[in-house]
Amino acid sequence: MVLYTSRSGYNLLSSVHETLIEWTKGNPIEARFKGKLRGGIRAVRVVMMHEAVHVVNSRLSIRVFNRTNICNPMFRCEKKTHIQGTYTPSDTMFCNQTSNRIEITQLQITDTGWYRCDYPSASERLLDEYYVIILPSQDDVKIYLTMSPIIDRHKCHDDYPYVDFLGRPYIRGAQKLIINCAYRFSTSLDNYDGSSFVHMHAVSKAELPFKQLNTTTFHFGDTFVKINSYEIDGEFVRGEVTEQLVECIHHYQPVFDVVRNHTPVDERLALIRSVKHVYATVGKRPIIVQASISTTDSQLTILLRQPNASVFEAESFKPIMRTDKTKEGFLKGEFIALHYPHDGWASVWKLTQHDAIVKDEQCKTESELIRDRSHPVLKHSPELKQSHTLIAMQVNFGCMITPDTIGLVLSVFNNDDVTKTNLTVEQNFRNQLIAQTAASLKSQVNANDLVISPTGDSNSAHRYVRFQVGWEATVCAGMDVAMYWKTENGTVDQSECLYQTNLRDTQQLVQNGFEKIASSLLGYFNLTKSQVTQFDSGLYMCRACVNCTSTPLGPARRLVVFPNSEEIHIRFKFKPLAKLPDNTPIPLSGQTVQVYCSIILSYGIQTAAKFILRYETYVVSTQTYMQLPHQHLKIDKINTKMGINLTTVFIIKGAQPVDYWNHTRITCTLEFHKLVRDSFDTFKPKGTPSISRSHILFVKERMQARLLLQLTDVNHPELQRRLRILDSSNVNQSLYNESVRPVTVSEGWVSIKHTVFAGIPHGVIKTWCVYRYGTHAGLDECPHSDEDSLPTGIERLEIYRQARGRNFKTTTANCVFLPEHVGLVSTVLNAYDHTLTIEREEIVVKQQILDWFLKADKAKLLPIAATVDGQQVSTEPHYQLVKLDPKWTSVLSIGDTVQMHGLAPKNDANHICCERANASSEHNRKSPAGFSISLTGKPYEYVLWRKKLAYSDSGIYSCGDCSTKSSIPRTGFAPRDLFVLPAHDMFSIHLHHRPLQKDTEFRPGFTQWLRGNLPVLYSDQTASVRCTHVLSPFWKLRPTISLSYMVFESTTLYNLTYDSVEETEFEMMQDFQLQLVRSFSITAPQPHEQVNALYVTCTFNFENMGNVTKDVQGFMEPLVEERTQRIAYQVLMAPTIFDEHLVTSKPALFERFLHKGQFNWTSVDFHKTGSQKRLIEEHVWISVSLQRGIPAGPIELWTYHV
Repeated sequence: MVLYTSRSGYNLLSSVHETLIEWTKGNPIEARFKGKLRGGIRAVRVVMMHEAVHVVNSRLSIRVFNRTNICNPMFRCEKKTHIQGTYTPSDTMFCNQTSNRIEITQLQITDTGWYRCDYPSASERLLDEYYVIILPSQDDVKIYLTMSPIIDRHKCHDDYPYVDFLGRPYIRGAQKLIINCAYRFSTSLDNYDGSSFVHMHAVSKAELPFKQLNTTTFHFGDTFVKINSYEIDGEFVRGEVTEQLVECIHHYQPVFDVVRNHTPVDERLALIRSVKHVYATVGKRPIIVQASISTTDSQLTILLRQPNASVFEAESFKPIMRTDKTKEGFLKGEFIALHYPHDGWASVWKLTQHDAIVKDEQCKTESELIRDRSHPVLKHSPELKQSHTLIAMQVNFGCMITPDTIGLVLSVFNNDDVTKTNLTVEQNFRNQLIAQTAASLKSQVNANDLVISPTGDSNSAHRYVRFQVGWEATVCAGMDVAMYWKTENGTVDQSECLYQTNLRDTQQLVQNGFEKIASSLLGYFNLTKSQVTQFDSGLYMCRACVNCTSTPLGPARRLVVFPNSEEIHIRFKFKPLAKLPDNTPIPLSGQTVQVYCSIILSYGIQTAAKFILRYETYVVSTQTYMQLPHQHLKIDKINTKMGINLTTVFIIKGAQPVDYWNHTRITCTLEFHKLVRDSFDTFKPKGTPSISRSHILFVKERMQARLLLQLTDVNHPELQRRLRILDSSNVNQSLYNESVRPVTVSEGWVSIKHTVFAGIPHGVIKTWCVYRYGTHAGLDECPHSDEDSLPTGIERLEIYRQARGRNFKTTTANCVFLPEHVGLVSTVLNAYDHTLTIEREEIVVKQQILDWFLKADKAKLLPIAATVDGQQVSTEPHYQLVKLDPKWTSVLSIGDTVQMHGLAPKNDANHICCERANASSEHNRKSPAGFSISLTGKPYEYVLWRKKLAYSDSGIYSCGDCSTKSSIPRTGFAPRDLFVLPAHDMFSIHLHHRPLQKDTEFRPGFTQWLRGNLPVLYSDQTASVRCTHVLSPFWKLRPTISLSYMVFESTTLYNLTYDSVEETEFEMMQDFQLQLVRSFSITAPQPHEQVNALYVTCTFNFENMGNVTKDVQGFMEPLVEERTQRIAYQVLMAPTIFDEHLVTSKPALFERFLHKGQFNWTSVDFHKTGSQKRLIEEHVWISVSLQRGIPAGPIELWTYHV
């Protein structure tokens, strides 16, 4: 660092630079400087270092200092592999033009060496004697396991045959293992020290002995491989696996005199470890993989997989006993056994008991080596963690399970005892298990803990399950039956089988489709038949020869075959009062019916059988049956040739509608009490065995229809609320209660969605809009359209439960609301009281509805009654009623679009005629010009419309059928008022200087304006105010005109009313329009009054409109329009300057002020006013007090220059 202050800084810096160069070169220097230097010089000589040590695949990037551009086309780099070696061109080091650096992109250990770079024109080398070291990677230190040391360069690989299922090496017995540590180095490395070997216990980390054998080196160009070979022995613990670690280690430490790395070498990069695990074992216990155990008997599989089914030598165990019986027959299974590759094996055998003697019998087994290390069962098996030194074998087995079989054993053995054969080891285990099992059976109590003694240095693992064997002795008709028999010394053809229904019956040869079939296992056959019947029930026995008295091949077997349910017969007895469409008689609700249940039962079934009845009705909502009551009448039993004919009679009654959905079901169930079965039968009934047969029984029923009020949906919240409440079904509340106001709706089409119970029998729903205008009244019917779906949650309603979900539907009433409608009524008709048809019921209901509305002032509900065909009838259908107040857009503006909805029952606009009246008399009714009639696409609806209304379209409109005005159903709509309001510019207010004369033009003519747009009146001035309006041809739109004259007083801040005087009022055509004008005279206030402004307002009151009650926009009161004109007010007064208040910053300016008190500024004294002597040129301010006059004048100031 140099500090200086001098104007000759260049020479100073040049001197410093020259001196430091010599000093840097190490030459002796004398610090002499020219000029002055304040401060000082501080310099430290250092030895430079660089990043010399790198790792494989990293990037080498060297920056050359004091160089701006080093990448010359002649750039070259050279490398040598030894410090005293010769440089040769380098293929990997290059100059990167982008970064302006010398680089090697992906370093390898062969890149280790000394580098120099330059180009011919360079004065000095860019890089010289630059040492680069690339450390060996993890792949450069390897372990090879062999039986002998590696001395051949072509045998650098693992060559050790003793590996387990997962390929893990192991040492067993006197085996030896050679560990070969292979190190790959660059020939340019600074040193090759740091190689070592470790042999230790994997868990305790205790060092284990080893012996170094020899060292071998193989050269490969710029690299060489050094192999150190070691011999290790196993550390053995009986019954356990010892895990050992062998490590080949290389720890690089640079020689600092040679490698000047700028930072210490990272230990994580310098230390390389190659590790392998080796296992040593003796007396290792084999393994049966639990999850791999599988048999054709699922319950037996579960038991074999349980931990307490395991049996190990020298460990106590209790045999696991199966609670239910194992099915007789050929049992197949498989499991995976883990044992030694040599002196290891698997076996499957069963235990049998005959005449209290327990024996063993070998099962057929096949084993196959598993080579797939990703085996789906082993891959996730916890036993895999204990599989060190073992191989995996897939074991498949097959056993014939007969009634004398009492247990099954899966075994796997490892034999480390060279003095014992494998057969001796296995047989010794079998003999001990047979003896201890026999002893536990004789004791007739739970066995104590059993222990099997090991045989020498062998070890084994087993799965043992005890069980009893049974066969399917109780089956249903139509099933297959198989009974297994042992042939003993004879053959299948020499044996014979006999049959008898019971012990008292005579034996006979088995017939009726039974056959003998030899088994796949020698010594067994089965007696079988497919699709047995109940008459195959009885006792069966087989013996070794035909017509001989030899000992049976086994105890007699009892077969029980339940009959098919179709063998139960059901019939009914009742008086046929109703029929289905196919003329099948059905009972009525409440009618008594006798039910007969009968069957013929085989003598081979020994039981106390009886019938029970279940009378049920089907619940659709839950898809289940609900039980109905019944009574037992009698039982009949008759013996026949085939069997016992059993008949039981019951009494039921036809289901009531509340308990009936769409059918009932009669179920006759035959129960088999005290059933005699085979002692080895595997059948376990839950309760008493039985068979059943059902029969569907339909019932004729009735139920009244109802509207489901709470499920009514309308796109009108208030209408929906009123239709849903219970009061809508009470005419006293919905119609006669004056506190209940009509529902306000908009005219036009509306859909009302009803969910109804249509009754039993199915009825019809009707919806009417009640209209009333003048003396006319009637009903407009709304057509209905049905939907397929019902609303969610309907099944929770009580009526839905009572009707069992039948005859419910969703239907939409398509109504067209018109202003003349006063009510909406819906009802469901199904002629429930049978006194009249649905058509006749509709006539009665419609007349009663009209009577209700015509007599609505009487708070009394009349009965629904009428005389039809001379007979007094009555009906009480469920209804829904609400009062309506339909509204429409009856008040519009010019240019608006109008739509008047009407009824078009023929859906044809050509049959509809409309007319308009806009005068007070009826004689000038005519068809409205510019209007169109269009169908809307909704049922029964059309609109009379015009896109842009004119002022002259106001009037009274009505429509009807062109052919007759009394058409049924009704067409069109009742007379209604249409008001087209005048536009804003049809009202005006303006001033004139002269009063208006009758029948003269009344155009604006005022000339006094303030700022061009505000009229102004001066004190006591009089003006004429004209209020004008363009008249409508509709008489109800003629307004009454009045004037309001207001004055704003500034002292009180109030508007005061001043009088005005009417001038005249008349109608007149002006500007091609009939206009109404009314004029008034007003006078401005006196000058002394404190007034700011005047206001005149013309009020146009259309009181002839009356109260507009049908406008949907809420227009109810008559139209009132106002036009207001603000008028400026001026008081006339002269301006004044107060001379005595003149003040200036230059007093000499006004020392000769001779104009005081004089208002004539042209007087002689004015010309003499001024200063007495010359004044200094400078800025002057002047303050003046003045009164600007009324109206106020401007303030200005001039200066004149001569």
